[in-house]
Amino acid sequence: MNKKTIIYITLGGILLVLIILAIIFSKNQGYNNLLSKKATTNINSEKILNRKISYPSLLKEKNNILFLDIVEEKLGVINLETKDSEFISPDLKLFESLYDIIWSPEAKQVFFKIIYNDSFNKWGGFFWESKIKEGENTIWHFDLNENKPKILQNNIVDLLWLSESQIMYIYQENNKSKSLYKSNPQLTNQQKLFNLPNEAFELLNYNRQTNILYYSRSIQSIGGGFDIYKLNLNTGKEEKILGGIRQIFISPDQRFIVYGKYEEDDQTYLLKVDGNQINKMDFIPNECIFYIKDNKPHALLSGLKKNDPLLGMIDLNEGKIIKYIYSNKDIKFYENLILSRDGKALYFTSDDYLYKMEIAE
Repeated sequence: MNKKTIIYITLGGILLVLIILAIIFSKNQGYNNLLSKKATTNINSEKILNRKISYPSLLKEKNNILFLDIVEEKLGVINLETKDSEFISPDLKLFESLYDIIWSPEAKQVFFKIIYNDSFNKWGGFFWESKIKEGENTIWHFDLNENKPKILQNNIVDLLWLSESQIMYIYQENNKSKSLYKSNPQLTNQQKLFNLPNEAFELLNYNRQTNILYYSRSIQSIGGGFDIYKLNLNTGKEEKILGGIRQIFISPDQRFIVYGKYEEDDQTYLLKVDGNQINKMDFIPNECIFYIKDNKPHALLSGLKKNDPLLGMIDLNEGKIIKYIYSNKDIKFYENLILSRDGKALYFTSDDYLYKMEIAE
């Protein structure tokens, strides 16, 4: 091979590399332009409550949001039209013991999950009960029309509101078995439904029309996460749906499931239950709410993309994110997502402050 041939081959190789790089660059530019011009929207958010809060819930009939004031440790309410707020409970004196609040569907009742500590016996307060020992996991039922919460049985592992007058819960029978019960919130009308394995951990979703319950079982093996089971309450038949799950969101009609697998921290999947179709999304959600828009099922996810907080709007039938929504620089996270009654506004917390964002097109 002569010197001239070697030069031609070298120049040809360089030219080929440049062409490939140009094609890749143009494709990336096209994708970025599509994302910035068509799929990305910047919307300003308005802080509507100058209090640090947690566990907000929409009281639909009055267009109010109920919340727990983190500093004052009182339940409060804000009128979304006037922005006026007030407290609706005495000082709860939680002594850093609260680990969850579960509002009823109409936000007229609430369950408090509390790990009892010695401060209650020293200082008393809203949740003081002489028979409770330090370190016990307790669940309290509180009707907002009453003055005092009522402690429920200590062996309740998890519970789920079925309606304003009915709950379902997992009960720890002994060290080796659990059971599924249905009852009124005060536990004065209990009905045992099924025996459950000791690994039963959390009640995820119940559909009254199909009478199907989704729940999780903890995994003891290396790798961790949860297995998701589907239980037909009419027949007692159950089947494993997913395994090794780190997070999961199920639509109210149980047609769509958004989930992330334990060993894949940077991937999220959308499962269409009817056709068992799975779509992958390059998005890591912290929360997800489902809603209907233009008579089509949608979901709104909050999370991170390239370490930036944002919202992802999903067309569930199409199985893909159709829009990314960013907000002003004050927003660090999108947490506790609440959609307004008319679906035109999104309420959320960031750094424990309550914000409003107009999302209607």
